[in-house]
Amino acid sequence: MDAHAHVAALAALYRHRQPDAQELANDLQALGDEIHARLSALHRAPNADDAERLAVGLEGARRHLLQLAEAIRREVPRAGA
Repeated sequence: MDAHAHVAALAALYRHRQPDAQELANDLQALGDEIHARLSALHRAPNADDAERLAVGLEGARRHLLQLAEAIRREVPRAGA
């Protein structure tokens, strides 16, 4: 599953609730593996179409990480707060 499809799947799953930090963190290894595989393939055979698809996937990964950061902020009280 690429990052774009991953984000779409997460949106469908969590439409009615916000995922917690652990749920989001559980996906990081697979997301990293997918990014690594796509970067490696692009390195071996550079082409514009795959570069654009990877850029879209990286935007999905970015959104996932921002969701994770927000979930962590919700769940972990700040020192002195």
